Amino acid sequence: MEPMTVNVFLKFVLFGFVLGVSIGSANSSCFDSSTDLCDGVIPDIPYLATRDPTVMVTNVTFNWIFCDVYAINTSMWYKSKTPMSTSCPSMFMCGTKFPIWMDGQNPDTHDGLVNRTSCLRDFDSCCLHTYKLAAINCGEFMAYCFVDLPSNCHQRYCFDVKKSEPNTDITHTPTLLQTEATLSNVSSPKITQPAKATISLPDTDPHQWPPG
Repeated sequence: MEPMTVNVFLKFVLFGFVLGVSIGSANSSCFDSSTDLCDGVIPDIPYLATRDPTVMVTNVTFNWIFCDVYAINTSMWYKSKTPMSTSCPSMFMCGTKFPIWMDGQNPDTHDGLVNRTSCLRDFDSCCLHTYKLAAINCGEFMAYCFVDLPSNCHQRYCFDVKKSEPNTDITHTPTLLQTEATLSNVSSPKITQPAKATISLPDTDPHQWPPG
């Protein structure tokens, strides 16, 4: 092998080694947080409103800036008020051509930091390719860190933006005294007793039978 060819080959090997080290360190950064993720400042998932499985791709969301290869950074935490979709979406939904969904369940608050796998939806399969991510449930929001991301358009993660949640915000609970006072103010309808019927009997001797 000629010296110049050897030099080029060594440069490629060195570049691959450096790239591998940088990718490895970036992947581990999802789990190397020195502060509490739930108390830290975390950016929102970009373009969240267009990521619901009921939102079809449009000329707007088909723009390259909506692709997660450009919209999201690897090994960086993002938060969302709504969880990532955990069921296979249809093609051309979630505002993209090839949606990505979580193959598993979103964590509960007591689960802490967990590893998850996501799936790429295409024409023939619900899971043509998989991507790794980390997730944590902070109670008021979900947080996700993407270990690896799509390498090209048009692929993006789905979130259940439009899924309704139970209303647990009770701002007023009436006390027992308030309930009794409310009931006491309700007027009861007056009930008219029927008149007693009177029967007149002829004056007869009770010991005489038959009366006559």
